Amino acid sequence: RNMADEIAQKLGYTDEEIRAEKHIATKIELKEAIQLGMVVNPKVVSCEYNLLTDGSMENLAEQINEMEDENERKKKLEQYDRLRKNLEKAKGIPEILQENLKEGGKYIVFIPVGGNEEGKDSIDKVKEWEKQISEYLKNSGIEPEYYSMLGAYSDKENERQLEGFESEKSDKTKFMIVMNKLNEGVHVDGVNGILWFRPLDENSKILYKQQIGRVITSVDPDNPPKDEDRPVVMDFANNTERVEIDKEIKSNNRKNDLELLTIVVNWVKSHGDNLPQVTSTSNQEKRYAATLYRIQQKYIEYRNGIDNEGITEDERNNIENIIAKGEEIELWDRDLEKITKEESDKILEVDSFELKGNLHDFVELENEVKDINYRKTALKNIMEIEEWCKEQFDGKPEYSRRTPRTDIKGIKTAKEERELRLGKALNKFKQRTIWENYQEGKEKGLSREKIKQEYGMREGEIALVERYERVIEEYDYGNLNIQADNIIEIEKWCKEQFEGKPEYSRRTPSLGIKGIIAAKEGEEETEEQRELRLGRALRRFKQSTIWENYQEGKE
Repeated sequence: RNMADEIAQKLGYTDEEIRAEKHIATKIELKEAIQLGMVVNPKVVSCEYNLLTDGSMENLAEQINEMEDENERKKKLEQYDRLRKNLEKAKGIPEILQENLKEGGKYIVFIPVGGNEEGKDSIDKVKEWEKQISEYLKNSGIEPEYYSMLGAYSDKENERQLEGFESEKSDKTKFMIVMNKLNEGVHVDGVNGILWFRPLDENSKILYKQQIGRVITSVDPDNPPKDEDRPVVMDFANNTERVEIDKEIKSNNRKNDLELLTIVVNWVKSHGDNLPQVTSTSNQEKRYAATLYRIQQKYIEYRNGIDNEGITEDERNNIENIIAKGEEIELWDRDLEKITKEESDKILEVDSFELKGNLHDFVELENEVKDINYRKTALKNIMEIEEWCKEQFDGKPEYSRRTPRTDIKGIKTAKEERELRLGKALNKFKQRTIWENYQEGKEKGLSREKIKQEYGMREGEIALVERYERVIEEYDYGNLNIQADNIIEIEKWCKEQFEGKPEYSRRTPSLGIKGIIAAKEGEEETEEQRELRLGRALRRFKQSTIWENYQEGKE
């Protein structure tokens, strides 16, 4: 459920305008808001001991026992045994609660959803959790006071419970027990943390952010909270590991960079075109300075064009929009105060969601085992992908070739279902660690043997990656097809604009039109945006290897 979209509909925005995000002034992700010092950075505490009791370690043992290579299986079992011994020494729920609860604090408790929240079962479940929490707090000196909000209560009763929880009249430590209430849309004053007993599945990133958002509040840049006053998230369900939020937090994708740059550019304009300084006493200004420097260093190579055929159309549009946005403050021509990567990482640190200790070791071992077991499936997939490509394109012109698609809409036949399945399998393999390591090694100019040594890759892994590469090189002419479509549209545009007019007035589509940026996905394109898109497509083609090789041959 997207509240921003629902409000926009009530305000009269069309579905098309909402898809194009015209109702959003600035869209910023949780990580970026923390990095820029706009909201508080919560302290996340996980319960490693629960890996022994929630079935996680049992599942891992089963996966290890499925491994076919006896030596590999023995090695992973040794790692598993060491991890299990360490987990047996880890702190349990009572110790974590006693170390992190503040006497007189207010905490939201998310409990597992089960049965009918609007029935008597949910009320009984709340009572059970009250007893359980009291048992955890026995001999701690903390006196609990319980509240709850449920679908089984009337609106009036839920309001009464919330008022009591927010009240400052009691010195007891307050716990608000909920299932689905307080996920979103309700701001609760003075919350010191949450207790997470409700496990989320791996696809619940939005719900993760909604629930953790109950303790994330805006920050006064001139009076940031002290470390001891940061809200605490006691993650007893290990949701941070389960939904892999740390991968998302660590990523710096181009779409997020455009949003970040937009915020900093607006700050610069509102401060008389003065750039933020890393030496400032304001934490927020320091963060803005580090963000601006990171983005400048990352994208300055693209100021004169994008010479990388591996970049998708959407990525190109984002890069071009980043270059255009930076030009508003002459970012690419200004000498910024140099900030080392270590300094930048420290300033922009968002360490709350990083997996550490035994939890980190568990995830690493689990991923390694999954990778090994996945190889058997990957080999079967590439054999079927090879077969599909030969069936479709053997004896046909090279330019017509492509690999299986991943975006077939309105599937009607078994053939289309098969193609989609194989396309997704190919795409999934290209996201695996062995593929990424091999490609990174090639970019560094490492030999096959050096790649094996540096990344610890075995011969079988290298051979598997190379087999996928051969299929991609032989059949993936998708980019050439896109270029052909573009040149057809450019020809059409030129005829529309200049047919019947004097030759001296003719030109190709413009590369830059003042005040115009590329249309967003789903947004209806104006004539100026169309010209800009075609101009950039023409420039990209003239920067491609096939153009350069052809021109070199002519010379």
